[in-house]
Amino acid sequence: MTHLDLGPRDDFPDFLRTEDTGITSLSMNGVKFSPEEIDAMASSGRLLIGLLGVTSLKIENMTSFPWVILISCVMLKKVEIRNVDFPNAAWKSSHHRRRPRLQSLTCTRLQETTVLSLLAIVDVAGLRYLEYELAPEELDGAKGLQHILDLCGNTLQSLTLHSPVSFLLYTGDDKTVCDLSQQFALKRLVFISAFYPELEAADDASPRLHVLSPMLSTISRRSCVLELIECKISIPLDVENMIMLRSRRKFPWPSEYPEPIQFFRQQGWTALDISIARVASVHPMRVFVNVTGVINEAMHWAYNPARYPGDNFTMRVLMDHWGKQTFVAVRELQNVDFEVDVNIQQLPLSSAIVESLFPSWKCVTLG
Repeated sequence: MTHLDLGPRDDFPDFLRTEDTGITSLSMNGVKFSPEEIDAMASSGRLLIGLLGVTSLKIENMTSFPWVILISCVMLKKVEIRNVDFPNAAWKSSHHRRRPRLQSLTCTRLQETTVLSLLAIVDVAGLRYLEYELAPEELDGAKGLQHILDLCGNTLQSLTLHSPVSFLLYTGDDKTVCDLSQQFALKRLVFISAFYPELEAADDASPRLHVLSPMLSTISRRSCVLELIECKISIPLDVENMIMLRSRRKFPWPSEYPEPIQFFRQQGWTALDISIARVASVHPMRVFVNVTGVINEAMHWAYNPARYPGDNFTMRVLMDHWGKQTFVAVRELQNVDFEVDVNIQQLPLSSAIVESLFPSWKCVTLG
């Protein structure tokens, strides 16, 4: 056995404390530890023998996670951590121990205090791959992500950011989610967001700034080694959207195109185009924009690829036209390979992205 998967109904196995198990991968979801059990682990001063060979650790949905488990994984290279917290001040006891040195880290739904606790337990000085979900408070000044970047040194090659919104109201200051000026090895930057009607509805006259723009402005053109900038966007499609897409086929191509939804008319896209062009003007780069129309499974009667094979094509033409009209500066660069990719995806009602994209089952109009 090289992989062990523990769930909410499982107790932490005793054999992991004392036996050399040969386990290299451990996944823990909702495993509960009593305060007494956590204190006993910390006060023993011993590493857990069964975890010494673990190189990959996934932990999620645990409000009180014993830091001893992390520190025992001395060979640890990859960590995925989601909705986890550490006991107050317990991690301070780990300072005198050698910290596992990570190469890959994925953080989801973490508070800034949790990030600070994590960084006291593990070493990210050699981190190469970072995937991070921005908390709403990080769009307003919190620095969980920045704490990690400050310790990465000159090793980070790939950064993937998940954001709750694509745009922020422009206030005239230079506030940015993170500073990338010291990431001299960064080759791949991916920004993943969605159009949420309830979060991003705003007066058309309100100036809005794409979250990615100020981040790119912190990168020096002279030191930039980026090879790929990828922007992934999910938008909800309902019945009215699909009917409108199909009605647009009556227009001749390419003389008339349906207009994008208000989200794609934001002036912030133009500013993003200029920001990308600035860092892309030095050496070859690929700029990739992916737009996914999300349909929940309750609409299976309205979306049938066999009956309506042109839905993907129509949306692709719509967004391709938007890409050409929006990313003008980027497309003018000879060294840039620019592409807009579009698809329609049907997901089950239970999926997290459907639950978030359809919070109140409101209509989003595509035209």
